[in-house]
Amino acid sequence: MAAVITACSSDPYIIVQVADAQLGFTAADVSQKEGTEYVNDLTYESECLKKAVEMINDIRPDAVVFTGDQVNHAADKEQWTAFAEIISGIDKSVNVFHLPGNHDVVISEGNVDSTPFTSRYGEDRFVFAERGVRLVGINSNLIKYNDPREAEQKEWLSEVLLKEYEVSIVFAHHPFFMSSIDEEDGYFQIQKDKR
Repeated sequence: MAAVITACSSDPYIIVQVADAQLGFTAADVSQKEGTEYVNDLTYESECLKKAVEMINDIRPDAVVFTGDQVNHAADKEQWTAFAEIISGIDKSVNVFHLPGNHDVVISEGNVDSTPFTSRYGEDRFVFAERGVRLVGINSNLIKYNDPREAEQKEWLSEVLLKEYEVSIVFAHHPFFMSSIDEEDGYFQIQKDKR
C-alpha cells in the first residue's frame, strides 16, 4: 500500500493504491509447496487487508485504487465475499476504484473472461476526475494476454488522454516494465513489443 500526494499544496490530492490483497494465496502456496490438500484459509490475507483498511481510514485519502488480484481464485465466491466485507469498512467519503488482476479473471488461450470481476464491480476500466487530478484505470490483462478487446480499450484510453487535464495518473495491474523499458519479457511485466 502506498500513499501518493500529487501536489505540494495546502490541499493535496491523496491516493492510496492497494495491489495483490489476493485472499487465499498463502494457503494455496503452502499446499502447492508441501503437496498437501488445499484448505481455503483466508486468515493471513484477511488480517493484512483489515490493517490496510485501518490505515486508509487513518489517512483519509481522496481515493483508493485497488489495482488487481483482489482474490487468488476468480471462481471462489468465499474469497470475493471476504474481500468485499473487509473493504466495506473503508470510510464512505473515500472514492474507491477497482481494476482486475490476472487472478480476478479467467484466462485461456489469448482470451480474458473478466466476468468474475465485472459481475462485482461493473466495468474493467475507469476514469474519474476531481480537483485537477484525473485517475484512469485499464485492464492490463487484455494487453498481457493478447485479448482482442485490447484494441478497443487502447482506443478508449487514447480518447481519454487526448483531453487535457492538470494531472493524469494511469493505473493497471501489470507493470509495463520492472526496472528498464528494454528489459526482457517476464511473468510480471507487459511484453517488450507492447511497451
